[in-house]
Amino acid sequence: MKLYALFVMSIMVLALGCVNTPPVNNGSNNGGNIVEVDIEGFEFVPSSITLEAGQTLRFVNNSGFAHDIHVKQNGQDVFPKTQVNAGSSVDVPIINSGTYELICDRHLPGMIGTITAT
Repeated sequence: MKLYALFVMSIMVLALGCVNTPPVNNGSNNGGNIVEVDIEGFEFVPSSITLEAGQTLRFVNNSGFAHDIHVKQNGQDVFPKTQVNAGSSVDVPIINSGTYELICDRHLPGMIGTITAT
């Protein structure tokens, strides 16, 4: 009887764990129009971001020093270089679908990323 009860409880726990599980997103979506991207050390986490056109990227600087956020599409500025101090954040609206370059001009060539808006 104890074994049966343990079995039933295990099945219930597994079933509850599968209900309402949000999809994995490469960027933290706060349930709305904001997708968070962390700045950790000298990288964007994640460095490849997918979101819907019309959503906003929020870059949260968790490192101990300032970074730049600079977004380009087809070589043209979409969001001009903006400094983000340690412990601060900046919001970048992504209006149109397409592929964008994400750059920290201050820490090139390695601190780059890609934004894909669908």
